[in-house]
Amino acid sequence: MTIENFTLSTLGPQGTFSHQAALKVIEYLQPLEISKELSFEKSISRVFRAADNEIDLAVIPLENSTAGSIGTSMDSIIEYNRQGMQIIAEIDLEIAHYLTGHGDLSQITTIYAHPQAYAQCDLYIDNKLNAVDVIYTTSNAESAKKVQESKSPAIAAIVPPICLNLYGIPMLAENIHNSSLNSTRFIVVSSKEYVIQHFNSRVKSKSTLLIDPRDDRPGLLNEILQIFAAKLINLTKIESRPSKRRLGDYVFYLDIQADISHPILQDCLIELQKTAQIRNLGSYNRIV
Repeated sequence: MTIENFTLSTLGPQGTFSHQAALKVIEYLQPLEISKELSFEKSISRVFRAADNEIDLAVIPLENSTAGSIGTSMDSIIEYNRQGMQIIAEIDLEIAHYLTGHGDLSQITTIYAHPQAYAQCDLYIDNKLNAVDVIYTTSNAESAKKVQESKSPAIAAIVPPICLNLYGIPMLAENIHNSSLNSTRFIVVSSKEYVIQHFNSRVKSKSTLLIDPRDDRPGLLNEILQIFAAKLINLTKIESRPSKRRLGDYVFYLDIQADISHPILQDCLIELQKTAQIRNLGSYNRIV
């Protein structure tokens, strides 16, 4: 099959951290002499729907190092995997927040910020600007637009660095986030076989599995974990998600440091299948 272009989708609008992650994917694909077309959707659910239909691949935020997992993303990849969607890559994006505005700190009376952005920068705001009003926005890009449109020295916003040039707004302070170790993990997903095959050309460093136990009994989770421990396979994430069958019924989402095709991991899966149903949500590498 001749590929003339890759179409990508991510959470918009322009200027979000999702936009930055998508640009990393485009850079990764640069050696391919084909066009790359990026589009934006208003919600994570709509990004998944696009990737299940006309879009070749999508870039989705999955978890933040301080705020934890994004349930909508986890549940969506579990659901769309039933139709063949796979995780084909991951991106760890360092999160930096800047304060932007047209005046100086002493003139600011109102700050626009996405709720998560504000939560990750509240120590700086409390220490430097504790008398200001904070107005929540739906995205970092919307915060940037408020500064771009107002031109008022009393208005400021918390934004990622990409917004400064994108929206032509001045920086008042850099790296105002609470933690220097703040990062967000994104996954790249696709339901198109030719895209999956392109990303599957190398040995993978990680796999994500869905474990659905056949019954509920004391010690079940320990039995599952012991199967991996006995083979010295490292689990980097384990989280329960509602099965959506009935209240109190859960499945387990596991990230494993191993290629799904590795013989040792295959032995684990054979053992696991005695007590649970297993689905491979993807085997992949990290885009840096």
